[in-house]
Amino acid sequence: MVDNIFGWLGEYEIHVFGPNGTEVHKIKNLITDGALNLIRDALDGTVTDLTLKYLALGTDNGTILPLVNTNTQLGAEAFRKAFTKQAVQGTGVLESTCYIAPTEANISIREIGIFAGAGATGSPNTGILISRVLWTKDKTNLESINIVRTDTIGRV
Repeated sequence: MVDNIFGWLGEYEIHVFGPNGTEVHKIKNLITDGALNLIRDALDGTVTDLTLKYLALGTDNGTILPLVNTNTQLGAEAFRKAFTKQAVQGTGVLESTCYIAPTEANISIREIGIFAGAGATGSPNTGILISRVLWTKDKTNLESINIVRTDTIGRV
């Protein structure tokens, strides 16, 4: 008998392109209870849409809503955008990319969230919150941001 233990790792690679060059940030994140329940419900057959659909940015640094596994939304969602592209990168690996143009999301970013499922729309606080991280960036119209989210589901 072979013991297989499965895990889900979510990571963000964030590239900020601005007048002073490129900043790169890498962040591992929290997978929410809602994300785990979404997979459970898909295995049960009660859910058929697991698609990662939107990246959202918010202005809460964890004071309004602390970062915990039970989060179902961002503390203060201020911007939402569909993923620019998604690509399978190997067994159990999906990359989801969202490009934020200089004219978009010129706010004090303090949190990032990923939303999935049938209920996820372009409106704030819709869908299942898959992950949430705290990240600080006061974005201006002189910068663009490319966020690549890598989800790896595999054996540990």
